[in-house]
Amino acid sequence: MTNLFLCQIGPVQSFIAAGRRTQDLYVGSRLLSQLARAGLHEARKKSGFMPIFPIWDDNQQFPKGVPHRFAFVCDDDAQAVGEAIENAVRDRWLHGYAEKVYMLLRDQIGDGDWEAVYQNQMDNWLEFYWVSVPYRANDHATCFTQASTAMAQRKLLRHFPQIDEHGRKCTLTGSQSALPLDWERLKRALKDDIIFRPHEYLGTVALIKRLIQRTDADLGDGKQKYQPKSTDAIAGADRNQKRQQGREVENYLAVLHIDGDGMGKALSNIKNLTEHQEFSRKLAFFADEQVPNIIKQYGGDTYELIYAGGDDVLALLPLRHVLECAYQLRLAFGELMGFSSSAGIAITPYDFPLDLALDIARQAEETAKEGIGRNAIMVTEAHGTGTIREAGGEWDVIPLVNILIGYFADGTLSGKLGYDILTIASDMGGVVPPEARLAELSRIIKRRLAENVADNLKKHILGNDPDKGNLAQVIATLAEGRISWQGMAHWAILARFIAQAGA
Repeated sequence: MTNLFLCQIGPVQSFIAAGRRTQDLYVGSRLLSQLARAGLHEARKKSGFMPIFPIWDDNQQFPKGVPHRFAFVCDDDAQAVGEAIENAVRDRWLHGYAEKVYMLLRDQIGDGDWEAVYQNQMDNWLEFYWVSVPYRANDHATCFTQASTAMAQRKLLRHFPQIDEHGRKCTLTGSQSALPLDWERLKRALKDDIIFRPHEYLGTVALIKRLIQRTDADLGDGKQKYQPKSTDAIAGADRNQKRQQGREVENYLAVLHIDGDGMGKALSNIKNLTEHQEFSRKLAFFADEQVPNIIKQYGGDTYELIYAGGDDVLALLPLRHVLECAYQLRLAFGELMGFSSSAGIAITPYDFPLDLALDIARQAEETAKEGIGRNAIMVTEAHGTGTIREAGGEWDVIPLVNILIGYFADGTLSGKLGYDILTIASDMGGVVPPEARLAELSRIIKRRLAENVADNLKKHILGNDPDKGNLAQVIATLAEGRISWQGMAHWAILARFIAQAGA
């Protein structure tokens, strides 16, 4: 009997997000991708194997970034196939990664009480779920829906192993206990103080992520070990050199999380295996080709792509480039797939806890989908002082914000404009007619223009050129519609913040 399989590796978000360095995020993403790849390679050995997601190319090679969730059909016994894939995944984790770091520790500091804790934690971390339903080629959509429903039900029945752990907790995961190591001795043995921060004590999973690149383990990034950029470098490369040259220094970075809208509905409308494979092929092209190229083109001098798995993208970007990069990703995804996407962006100081920054970005993305109504973007500024400011709306606001960034950066417009709009929102609400708010905004923009602005640009901004737009009208149209005047004020204040390089 032919069966349709749906498999998933976890925990995903907590595993990737548990990190204080970009290396932790990068390694976490690569580890999950390689574990999924090991499962797929085992699955392809079975008779009648045909991938659904991700799809292989003409040379039967899977994408560079295999997602943690994959689906396929095959003819072999369902129970045997599921167990074989799970064994392959766990074997890759234990022998390909966990044991290599274990041997590294043994070589550096010898045996001790830490060994039993390490072994117990490495055995009980990984979650693997799989479901199988009988496959009928003439009813592909129904079969896939059944498998998806079964997977959701299976995940509700999670296995919680009883782990008796005492003492200090891991400072990254907060769940496992920290290994009872002589951490100062380990630091001296590794001869690299950057590996561990002061007062940082790790459990097995966090330690594997931190040390795996010091072994010969294969993370799928080639023989040359890739070294992710630091948050400091992403926020403002060569910070000291820039200060010496009197150039602007960015103290902030941006975490971008973008995700396709309505993926479940789109999958439910797929009629057959061929159509589903074509859908998967497009997603693989977006993740493997378009996302890296767009981020490289619009990400500035420094960036870090954490993962791109189908419609799901997570990246760290310089503050000044994040909005345009997000906008271009949204355009490419919409043109290729035919439906929208939503994004959340967290803007934080470069030394802000990275795991918290990821949480803020994900919460912003959820707000864009659920609070605004999809096809939207939400930006959350989290300053070191504890101040939080949000700006959100549909994607059509971004071209206007980029224009404002340019005007604020070159001094064409005063950066006080955002606070002027905030005053309009506060003082001219209620029964005040829209025409009055527009007239007041037009007056303010004329007042906030620099004296040395060229005549042609002044015509463009003030609307004296009938063939071009009027800045006040563009802002007011959005403010009177889907965003509100207060929302537009927040966007203008954000534009000023980006234009001033986070000053």
